[in-house]
Amino acid sequence: MKVLLIILAIILSLTTFGQEYSNENNGKRDLKESYFGVHTDFVYSRLEGTEGNERSLFLDDYIQDLNFNGIAAKGGITGRYASSFGAFYDRFVGQRFALHFQASYLQTGYNEKLTAKGTTIDGSLDEILDFKARLDYINLLGGVKYFNDFGITLTLGVFVNYNIIDKIDN
Repeated sequence: MKVLLIILAIILSLTTFGQEYSNENNGKRDLKESYFGVHTDFVYSRLEGTEGNERSLFLDDYIQDLNFNGIAAKGGITGRYASSFGAFYDRFVGQRFALHFQASYLQTGYNEKLTAKGTTIDGSLDEILDFKARLDYINLLGGVKYFNDFGITLTLGVFVNYNIIDKIDN
């Protein structure tokens, strides 16, 4: 809730203190033109949602149970580096507002590891699990973009993902 209030305060301050007119922009005021652009991003996926990652929580509990029963176990799920590239189009409908359309390709995934060795009542356990999951998406975004004099843009819109590849490498 605190984060939402901080974001709201920042948005209000940007719109309140954004200059609608300045001497530097005199004569350039009506030069806002629509344009196409491309983008590329390189990020690290952490696999954390609002309630946490269910598979990660399950694996952590499983490892704790194995360790509690005398079996040496270690591992977990970690994120991977992700890359995205795409194109966008901004169509200005006013001095500070533009309709924003974007299509992107995103490749992300995660790594899962589990090593467990020991003896149980039923016999010995020797489990080694190591795989990499690759997830590829097509992202589509449509919305309204707000520009201010401070160089910060805010976009409000609808974001849709379509999964095109689920691949696991052992």
